[in-house]
Amino acid sequence: MADLRTRDVAAEINASVETVRSLISSGVLDAYRLNGDSGPYRVRPESVEEYRQHQKDRDPWARTRPRRKSA
Repeated sequence: MADLRTRDVAAEINASVETVRSLISSGVLDAYRLNGDSGPYRVRPESVEEYRQHQKDRDPWARTRPRRKSA
Protein backbone atom coordinates (compact mmCIF):
# COMPACT_ATOMS: atom_id res chain seq x y z
CA MET A 1 0.00 0.00 0.00
CA ALA A 2 1.26 3.48 -0.83
CA ASP A 3 1.96 6.11 1.79
CA LEU A 4 -1.01 8.30 2.67
CA ARG A 5 -1.63 12.03 2.32
CA THR A 6 -2.81 14.01 5.33
CA ARG A 7 -6.36 14.18 3.99
CA ASP A 8 -6.38 10.40 3.51
CA VAL A 9 -5.20 9.88 7.09
CA ALA A 10 -7.85 12.32 8.32
CA ALA A 11 -10.54 10.29 6.58
CA GLU A 12 -9.12 7.03 7.98
CA ILE A 13 -9.11 8.18 11.61
CA ASN A 14 -12.20 10.41 11.33
CA ALA A 15 -10.35 13.62 12.20
CA SER A 16 -9.56 16.94 10.57
CA VAL A 17 -6.47 17.58 8.47
CA GLU A 18 -5.34 20.06 11.15
CA THR A 19 -5.54 17.32 13.77
CA VAL A 20 -3.46 15.01 11.58
CA ARG A 21 -0.83 17.74 11.17
CA SER A 22 -0.81 18.23 14.93
CA LEU A 23 -0.33 14.49 15.47
CA ILE A 24 2.56 14.56 13.01
CA SER A 25 4.25 17.55 14.63
CA SER A 26 3.89 16.01 18.11
CA GLY A 27 5.45 12.75 16.87
CA VAL A 28 2.37 10.58 17.37
CA LEU A 29 2.19 9.79 13.66
CA ASP A 30 5.40 8.94 11.83
CA ALA A 31 5.57 11.02 8.64
CA TYR A 32 8.03 12.47 6.18
CA ARG A 33 7.89 15.34 3.71
CA LEU A 34 8.26 15.18 -0.02
CA ASN A 35 10.73 17.65 -1.59
CA GLY A 36 12.65 18.38 1.60
CA ASP A 37 11.21 20.64 4.28
CA SER A 38 8.57 22.36 2.17
CA GLY A 39 6.68 19.50 0.55
CA PRO A 40 3.47 17.82 1.63
CA TYR A 41 3.49 15.17 4.34
CA ARG A 42 3.20 11.45 3.69
CA VAL A 43 2.28 9.00 6.43
CA ARG A 44 3.03 5.31 6.36
CA PRO A 45 -0.02 3.03 6.77
CA GLU A 46 1.75 1.19 9.63
CA SER A 47 1.85 4.43 11.60
CA VAL A 48 -1.90 4.88 11.17
CA GLU A 49 -2.51 1.33 12.38
CA GLU A 50 -0.31 1.92 15.44
CA TYR A 51 -2.30 5.08 16.19
CA ARG A 52 -5.60 3.21 15.86
CA GLN A 53 -4.38 0.46 18.18
CA HIS A 54 -3.24 3.01 20.73
CA GLN A 55 -6.61 4.76 20.58
CA LYS A 56 -8.43 1.46 21.00
CA ASP A 57 -6.31 0.49 24.02
CA ARG A 58 -6.45 3.79 25.88
CA ASP A 59 -8.86 4.46 28.72
CA PRO A 60 -11.78 6.56 27.40
CA TRP A 61 -12.50 7.96 30.88
CA ALA A 62 -8.93 8.90 31.79
CA ARG A 63 -9.53 12.65 31.40
CA THR A 64 -12.75 12.75 33.40
CA ARG A 65 -11.75 10.45 36.25
CA PRO A 66 -10.62 12.41 39.33
CA ARG A 67 -7.00 12.04 40.27
CA ARG A 68 -6.10 10.39 43.54
CA LYS A 69 -4.40 12.59 46.05
CA SER A 70 -1.18 11.14 47.40
CA ALA A 71 -1.02 10.63 51.14
